Amino acid sequence: MAVVTRAIPDEFNSPRPHRAPGKSRVVNILNIARTLGSGAVSLMAGLLAAALILYSGYVLYDSFYTQNTAGTGGWDLLQYKPEIIEDGAVPLSGGGTLAAITADYRAWLTMYDTNIDYAVMQGEDDLYYASHDIYGKSSITGAIYLASANSGGFTDNYNLLYGHHMDNGAMFGALDRFTDESYFDSHREGVLVAGSEVYDLTTFAVLRTNAYEANVYYVGGKTAADVIGFIEGASPIIYRTGVANSSSKIIAFSTCAAADTDGRLVVFAVMTPRNMTETQSGVLTLRVARYEGVYDAQYHSVDVTVNLDGATIEYSVDGGTTWTKKAPRARYVNESVTVLVRASYPGMESVSAYSEIRIIPRLAVVTALDARKTVGNADPAFAATVTGTVGNDTLTYTVTRPRAGQDEAVGVYPETIIAAGEAVQLNGSYNVVYHPADFTIVANNPGNNPGNNPGNNPGNNPGNNPGNNPGNDPVNVEPTPAVEHIDEPETPLASFPDRFKPTGSSFGDRCWALVNLICLLVTAYILFPLLHLRDKFGRARLLDKLEDADETLEDAIRRFRTRSRIGIGGEFLTTVLALVAFILTEDMRLPMVLIDKWTPLIGLLMLLCLGIDRLTVRLRPDELP
Repeated sequence: MAVVTRAIPDEFNSPRPHRAPGKSRVVNILNIARTLGSGAVSLMAGLLAAALILYSGYVLYDSFYTQNTAGTGGWDLLQYKPEIIEDGAVPLSGGGTLAAITADYRAWLTMYDTNIDYAVMQGEDDLYYASHDIYGKSSITGAIYLASANSGGFTDNYNLLYGHHMDNGAMFGALDRFTDESYFDSHREGVLVAGSEVYDLTTFAVLRTNAYEANVYYVGGKTAADVIGFIEGASPIIYRTGVANSSSKIIAFSTCAAADTDGRLVVFAVMTPRNMTETQSGVLTLRVARYEGVYDAQYHSVDVTVNLDGATIEYSVDGGTTWTKKAPRARYVNESVTVLVRASYPGMESVSAYSEIRIIPRLAVVTALDARKTVGNADPAFAATVTGTVGNDTLTYTVTRPRAGQDEAVGVYPETIIAAGEAVQLNGSYNVVYHPADFTIVANNPGNNPGNNPGNNPGNNPGNNPGNNPGNDPVNVEPTPAVEHIDEPETPLASFPDRFKPTGSSFGDRCWALVNLICLLVTAYILFPLLHLRDKFGRARLLDKLEDADETLEDAIRRFRTRSRIGIGGEFLTTVLALVAFILTEDMRLPMVLIDKWTPLIGLLMLLCLGIDRLTVRLRPDELP
């Protein structure tokens, strides 16, 4: 008589250690311990291997990201590069947009036909941006930055920029090439856009020095004559006369010299304002550039250059009636002024030209914040956010609810919290726009009914009665937090994704998450298990063999086939959804963080795929009759 074995092939079950009959309890315990120990060692080895693979991948990614973000400004940085309108020499909104992201942005530097094409930052000291990028994120490449002792508006006669020497030529790594005379002669031009001011740059000297050279690295009060005098006595590698003179505005680019720990390579250039008026008298030439820019809380003046050292420069703000050698400055919009500039030289006829300092009002926005209260309670204190101000400037405004005492029923009252104030503030330097907010009144919680608490009953406390307080006095008591949580049970769930936002960095959502990528890869592996791919998708043949051996299994195998097909379809769908979610929410060209607000979604899809696999694609022993 034939005997049919009701056993599931090894392809469907994890192998179990064979237990020979008659083994003693001690031997069985030792076998179990050996099996568990072997499994634990294998698991630890697998986890260690996975950790090493992930770490190696991160190192490769970090190296790749570092090199590429350092080159030509990075993937996402060039979108902020200001565009210059040639006829008016005024940059478009690119620089302003970057200035809105980081208050340390000062200018955009471009040296034509080189890798130097970067935003220029300025920190409180000369160390911060040596190890941080423009978003304030730690970075070995750092950023191009202006010396902290310089004026942020490039109004100094001598300005110093720092940048790392990168081997791939990024940042200021390209300065090495300026030591070649032919390269220097063919790459002398560039441009610096600082606010609305555009400076054409012309290099005129390159020299090697050390990090302690005060003539280069001490910028306070230094004149062009000081810089030129030092260069002439320092025997630079290349020097071109006739470009810089004592009235020039000079900028220096400094980077490390590879041959010496303290060695430095410095390239000097003349800054020529583009919006310039030029007048001549014989060989005497006067160039005057106006200043026009959005209010930035800094002092500004006109830029003046003459071609003869020793020429006298004078200024007049009353059309030439009175003159002074002190250049006029303006900070606020109401200080904008027209300036007449005069240059004279012994034995020559003086020349003059008109210019102006024009400060343009800055836009600021005051936005009231949404507020709520429990019906019957007094209004809370209202508040608003202010954007667009610079420095320590503060705006004056009020935030009130004019219909307090009238709109007191439960409900939402759109745009009834009003922020108000003067449209023009701080000497005309701000044009202020005000935005209202919504006010919500929620039902009272019976457990905290003011009617059961005479001490808090608005009807028994006229001093806090909204109807008797048309001024919406902000000292009124706010509703208790307990009432708010009871009335808004959805708030914790609504804010749950925000807990996964990157923290400890300044780039906010401008990043991608490593855990999201791991979840995507695990989901794909559940669908296509590389080590067991044949076992999973080749089960139909094994089921046929099992069915031929025992016809009583036909119904059970048919049910399993149907369920497994549905399961594989579900796994495929969740894998596709995880892939689409990752593509739409993650950009691996950006900085990497561990998790972000999309991690719960992609993690949920991974768990869903795993659950489908466990419940539908695996054959359980109790399914066979």
